[in-house]
Amino acid sequence: MSLWLNCTGTGKPGFLIEYSDSYGNGDYGGIDFISSNVKNGNRIQFLLDAKSYGDPFAKGGDQLAAFKVALKKAHKLTLSVYGAAFNPETGKDEEKLNRSIEFKLAHGELLDRPVNCGK
Repeated sequence: MSLWLNCTGTGKPGFLIEYSDSYGNGDYGGIDFISSNVKNGNRIQFLLDAKSYGDPFAKGGDQLAAFKVALKKAHKLTLSVYGAAFNPETGKDEEKLNRSIEFKLAHGELLDRPVNCGK
C-alpha cells in the first residue's frame, strides 16, 4: 500500500494498493488492485482502530483532514472493499464484501513529510 497525503505542487492526496508477488501464482505482482483514482465500481471503507472514515479520499475536505490526524495515532488500518455480487435468492446485484486488508501502523511522523503527488 502506498499513501500520499501532504502533496507538493498541484497533486492531490491518494492511495494505491497493488497485488504482491506472493498473491496467487505470482502473476499478479505489481498489478493495481485498487486506488484513489480507479475503484472499478467498488465502494471502499477505511477503518482506523475499528472506527470508520468511509472513503476520505473521495470526500476530501474535513473528512480527509480528520482521517490524516487519526492515522498518525492509529495502530491498525483496515481497508475494506465492497463490490456488487449477484444474489440468486433476490435475483439482483447486492453489495458484498470483496476483501478486507489490515495494515499495522507505525512511524506516523512520516506522514507529515511533503511528497510529489504527480499531476
